[in-house]
Amino acid sequence: MTDRVAGAFHHLSALAAFVVLVSNVVSAAGAESSSKFEPGPCPFSQSDAAPYHVDCGSVAVPEYRARTDSPLVRLKVAIVRSAMAHPLHDPVVFLEGGPGGPSLDVLTLRVRGSPLVQRILQSRDLIYWDQRGTGESEPHLCRTLDVEWFRNAELGFSLEEERRRNLAVFKSCAAELARAHTDVTQFGTETSAADLEDIRIALAVNSWNLYGGSYGTRLGLAAMRQTPGHIRAALLDGVYPPNAPQPIAQAWRLARVIDLLGKRCGEDLRCNARYPNIAARTYGVIERAARDPFTVPVTRGDAFPVDHLVVNDRLLALGLFQAFYDTRLVPYLPALIEQIERRNQATFEAMAQSLVSNVNDVRQGVFFAVECRESMAMTDAAGIATSNAATPRLNGAFADDASWTQYCDTWQPSRALPRELEAIESAIPTLLVAGDFDPVTPPAYAELAREALSSSTLLEVPNAGHSGKNSLPCVVGVESTFLANPLARLDTRCADRLPRAPFETQVLVLPGLTRLLVGLQTGSLRLTALAAAVAVVLQAACIVVILGGAIRRRFHARQTATTPDPTLRRIVLAAGGSAMAAFAWLSYQVATAAASNPNVLLLGLEGKQGVLVSLAAVATVLAVGTIGILLLNRDGARRSLLGWLGGAGAATYLAGEFLMIHQ
Repeated sequence: MTDRVAGAFHHLSALAAFVVLVSNVVSAAGAESSSKFEPGPCPFSQSDAAPYHVDCGSVAVPEYRARTDSPLVRLKVAIVRSAMAHPLHDPVVFLEGGPGGPSLDVLTLRVRGSPLVQRILQSRDLIYWDQRGTGESEPHLCRTLDVEWFRNAELGFSLEEERRRNLAVFKSCAAELARAHTDVTQFGTETSAADLEDIRIALAVNSWNLYGGSYGTRLGLAAMRQTPGHIRAALLDGVYPPNAPQPIAQAWRLARVIDLLGKRCGEDLRCNARYPNIAARTYGVIERAARDPFTVPVTRGDAFPVDHLVVNDRLLALGLFQAFYDTRLVPYLPALIEQIERRNQATFEAMAQSLVSNVNDVRQGVFFAVECRESMAMTDAAGIATSNAATPRLNGAFADDASWTQYCDTWQPSRALPRELEAIESAIPTLLVAGDFDPVTPPAYAELAREALSSSTLLEVPNAGHSGKNSLPCVVGVESTFLANPLARLDTRCADRLPRAPFETQVLVLPGLTRLLVGLQTGSLRLTALAAAVAVVLQAACIVVILGGAIRRRFHARQTATTPDPTLRRIVLAAGGSAMAAFAWLSYQVATAAASNPNVLLLGLEGKQGVLVSLAAVATVLAVGTIGILLLNRDGARRSLLGWLGGAGAATYLAGEFLMIHQ
């Protein structure tokens, strides 16, 4: 390209950028007189958000920002009202990740389960909204893609067949949108930032605080550039700046956290002794899956109508990538990788069921519309392939990354203008939060964004992934302090005091328990559940029979031929009591784990579980003893109801225990 041509191209790009900027401003100004909030029903029960009240409705925005005669699309909005009678006048607006993630669908979960959300609601309203094309908002972009993209990735097709099927789905969906006159080029971060401004105007909010997670941080940064005068502060968690390098290639991202896991585990004496060479073993399980893929059953559902997954290197790498997302799972990653190495079928079933249960969480049509427009404007197939080739042990697992060029050319022909991909400069007070184990938005991304934000603070959280950092009191405290007074100097030293290697080295692996919980989650009855339920009923019946017999004997001293001998009564009573105690303690431990950190249930239970093991051992000995006495005294046992119940109860308890450990 000659200098003259390059100069002409530069001037044309600048002119195009100016036109887009002016059109956004004009449409936002027009919305100021016409946009309004129209109350409507919530997509959830008000009781699910208790004790808070939620006002739901919609705001109509132009589908085409550059057209004055544009049709409108409706965006769903929900306002969670503060617990304070007279809340502060600068609410917080949440910016969902993805792109394509629903916001209203998970509102009640966040209201009930997020300590930071509950802190915010003590003094401010909190606004949620579904970005265009996501959740309850219009327009909808080909729901078929949500299922088929994952089906193609998870059924074990060859790379060439997976690519062919994906392209076919994109072409089919593109044709569907053309028939519906839906323009996918109207999806992008700058457009969503203009939508956000329309919502602010419709709600008559003069100034608000941005709270963005993952892709929502990029949307927040765009809003800080477009409408800085109405933003008091920005809390950005898992920062994804528009100038992030190599956003499509994934091998380097997963390699970074695998190597960090190996480093951190190696620095901890207990972890290194229990799980030596964990990084090399992680690469090894992915490579083994390439050579020797295997099938995992899942429960068929409406969202994902298949009954199995095929775990090859591509799917296992995707699963491990997702595992690093969750901060609460990080301490168990070495134990999880060991079970993957051993091919613990129950753990794979739990991971697979989790994958298929979350298929529709992100609208893939929106995801690709935005990412193709913006991320593919920064790279090409050769750049992606070169990046992944730099990590040879993962290159094959992410070989399909290079197919994005074909997918994007089919689905989203629009590409972002250069100015949209520049670093965003702002003086708005900003708190950037990053987890060092975050595989998708690493701390380097937050550092990159920070360079252009003159009033920003970076909180880097050790042993934290992409999500779940708000479960840590340190993080909640810093974020709450920032929102209360964003101009004050923040004290982030609590992060320095967080333990660097809290890896759990004592996990009681119970495959049957994991399968049982998956069955309860999906509504499918497991043999373990049946054996446990029958054993509990029979043991309880034995105790009732023994106590009833004791009461009768107190008032009627006469013995009969069917009266069980005292030894049988004592051992059956002891066996039943210890079995019931073991089941009760197991239930308590499961409930505790589910409330504090359900991720451990992928494996079993945390710690040595000495009480449970002791109770189970005593119950096992007594159950075997019960069966032994019954075999030695078969005639007396047959004539006794207690003999029948005791024998059946002991047998089903032993069966349930065996299935719990070995199934």
